[in-house]
Amino acid sequence: MRYGSKTEKASYNRLSRSRFNLLRPSLLLALKLLLLACHTNDGRRNVPTGNVPAAVQLDRAGEPHALQAAVTYLTETGGPLTLEQVRRQPMMPVEADQIDFGHTDRVHWLRFSISNGVAAQQPVWVLRVMSLSSTVCDLYLVDPTGRVRQWPAGIRFSFAQRPFDALTFDFPLRLTDPRPYTAYLRLAGVNSQQYTLDLLPLPVAHRYAREFETIMALYFGAMLAMLIYNAFLFVSVRDRGYLLYTVYLLAMTATHLCMYGLGFKWLWPDNPDWAVRAQNVFTGLTIATAAAFANHFLAIPQRLPRLQWVLYSFIVVGLGISGLALLANSAQITQFVALSVVPVILVTWVAALLIWRRGYAPALFYVLGWLVLFVTIGLFSLKNLGIWAGATFVNFLMPIGTATEMLLFSFGLGYRINLSRREQAQLQQQRAEAEMRALRAQMNPHFVFNCLNTLDYYILSQQPDRASDFLQRFSQLIRNVLEQSRHESILLADELATLRLYIELEQERSRSRFTYQLDCDPTLSHVPIAPMLIQPFVENAILHGLRHKTDGTGQLTITCRHEAPHLLITIADNGIGRTAAAALHQPPTTNRRESLGMTVTAERLAALGAYLTVADGAPGTLVTLTIKLS
Repeated sequence: MRYGSKTEKASYNRLSRSRFNLLRPSLLLALKLLLLACHTNDGRRNVPTGNVPAAVQLDRAGEPHALQAAVTYLTETGGPLTLEQVRRQPMMPVEADQIDFGHTDRVHWLRFSISNGVAAQQPVWVLRVMSLSSTVCDLYLVDPTGRVRQWPAGIRFSFAQRPFDALTFDFPLRLTDPRPYTAYLRLAGVNSQQYTLDLLPLPVAHRYAREFETIMALYFGAMLAMLIYNAFLFVSVRDRGYLLYTVYLLAMTATHLCMYGLGFKWLWPDNPDWAVRAQNVFTGLTIATAAAFANHFLAIPQRLPRLQWVLYSFIVVGLGISGLALLANSAQITQFVALSVVPVILVTWVAALLIWRRGYAPALFYVLGWLVLFVTIGLFSLKNLGIWAGATFVNFLMPIGTATEMLLFSFGLGYRINLSRREQAQLQQQRAEAEMRALRAQMNPHFVFNCLNTLDYYILSQQPDRASDFLQRFSQLIRNVLEQSRHESILLADELATLRLYIELEQERSRSRFTYQLDCDPTLSHVPIAPMLIQPFVENAILHGLRHKTDGTGQLTITCRHEAPHLLITIADNGIGRTAAAALHQPPTTNRRESLGMTVTAERLAALGAYLTVADGAPGTLVTLTIKLS
């Protein structure tokens, strides 16, 4: 039964999106999960105390009034009761600020009285009943003349069937008589039965609605953005961590959609039975995916192998909860869900803390994520219990804490991927450096033998000065190679000095079949470069291009120039070219060694973030090394 003018009805309908105070019971539920304070109060007895709370005096126009202190209750134990039977029954006062009947499917009646001392200024009030899971929430209002008005509500009613299209249960009360009105609420549910009752002036309800809508828009917008972003990253990098995180985030978002009633309102408005059990279904999936994500993100099988079976059991339990909730919904399932959440949170958080202390840096993001959520739940609970006044934003700490937690997990996942890539790059660089050191140590045996043959020729031909000069340069080259191989980087000037020695020895050994030119910008002399990075390409140019030119017209040109932010090194020769060189028969051992040297050099370039281009000249070959400067 509804009443009021059309103008009042339109005004009340502006409350349709009002969901501010729905946060209060949800946050208390989260605190109870963390404190293992889940209980069943089916055994409460209706024993009157003789103390009947006084009527709530509405004496402050424009301000909300809490009703918990004025509430008495009755539990149905022997079958359904009518309003007339309830009015004759003794009731018990509520002994706490929060009306909490625990996990039970019993029916409870609440009674309270209201006296509107500001009827002239504020005749219309909104009774707001905050509850997560009331399948029945019927209001009976008895006015001072004894007339009874009734409004049926509950989460099994579609939003079109409720007094107003709102996520909370809002009832319009026209309290024009200053004498007391008596209200009766008949409440029932299959999940945790927690209730908060408030009388709100219309402007306050509007303000709460705007604040809550803004927070919900930001929260679910952030969750949707993280979902899309991490799904895109999974498609791009194909890392299983992003897939597990995306599924976990999707399950968490669906759970909160059910918790705040948005799933029933927008996704399945014609299926109230599914709306009742959906929260348990998605909470079970959240437990399973949270355990799977923690197992992968924290690398539990490698770092805490004995714990992985515990996490596997959490996955099985979560999937089992979802399966049971699909088949049936009861207070026992909800209680089991509550009891299952706590071990998952505590075990994974302690594991993350241990792994972080052992030196695994990404685990810090996991520790901080859950720590933020713990702190936000604790702050809200302090305010709700009256221990701390807090600011207005404290009412929104649950979505703020959850979004922050998920964001930290996303950062941690990205940091973990980057750390893994850096470790792989370092291993690749170390392997390339080790192989190059081996190549430097042995150099090219043919080059060494030919140098010794040249030295022997000078000695036998009675040319001691030339022999001494050649020996000094050869020994200096060997010293430079051995010394530079001990460093990860050297100055470009030192690299070119060693390269000059090598080219001059090759030039003299080949009886001056070619000339060379080193053209380097003097300002680049102090640029760091990996040792022996240019030599393999110069050796290639001499052995495969210039060695076959017997007319003395061979030309080798090496240039270094700066094109921000890169250093460009080119090795150009006018030899016979790659095609003609490939057609010539080369000794197999020489081919293998030169191929290995070029392969290792290419790996070093990749590890250093540099790249190589090779082009055919006219004639000859042009090699360009592009190295990014730090």
